[in-house]
Amino acid sequence: MKWNKAEFQDGLVLFSSDEIETTTIVISKRGIHSISSKRDVILMGYVEFGRKGEIRYYEFAFTPPHGKAMLTRSFLAKDPELREKALRIGDAQEYHEFMLELERESKEREECLRKLRSVRGNLDVDEDCFVEKCRRVEPIADALRECIKQEVEE
Repeated sequence: MKWNKAEFQDGLVLFSSDEIETTTIVISKRGIHSISSKRDVILMGYVEFGRKGEIRYYEFAFTPPHGKAMLTRSFLAKDPELREKALRIGDAQEYHEFMLELERESKEREECLRKLRSVRGNLDVDEDCFVEKCRRVEPIADALRECIKQEVEE
């Protein structure tokens, strides 16, 4: 697959086409948008940048002429370094590597939150703190103990 690249004032556009798939990726400071058409399916992907390193990805599939767009995948990651990496994407290979890393981060985050839900009970726990410690393979009990929100004494 051959890629063409065009830069504009606020970002980058990547185009690719072969006999099976045509892809357009638009990268800007506000997010990344991709559209791929494969035979009779159109995939639309949106990466949005939130506060504090939050990255959300939504992918929709659409089958023309009478189909409706359906959410097929979504990811959430909170990693300022991954966000910086996204803003430095310069070609299709870097984009695909970024998407694989975003998916991996999102799955690890979900697994940690699943563990938290299984042991939390009524405790008020800082989820971001817990995920960070859980991903470092700390024992769940230690991560839970360190991330319980303390009430402010007046």
